[in-house]
Amino acid sequence: LLFSCVISSLGDVNALRTILLYHFSNGVFINGGLEAGVTNLLKTIQGHNLQVLSVNKSIHVNSLDVPDIDLMATNGVIHVVKN
Repeated sequence: LLFSCVISSLGDVNALRTILLYHFSNGVFINGGLEAGVTNLLKTIQGHNLQVLSVNKSIHVNSLDVPDIDLMATNGVIHVVKN
């Protein structure tokens, strides 16, 4: 229901698809599984690489702060990007 509301309000299904596929990746990635202090590359379903940096129990994605990390969901892990 939520996605149908978003689609109808956007009016452009292809734009919504592009946005969503950029923000999802295959697999489960948690902060503890990332190599600390180096830039890790994470490929989105859309095919773009995200630069993920893990330092002192915090994550930055493409230089954006991720204040809420490793939120476990039934179908994956959620990381909330601040911007």
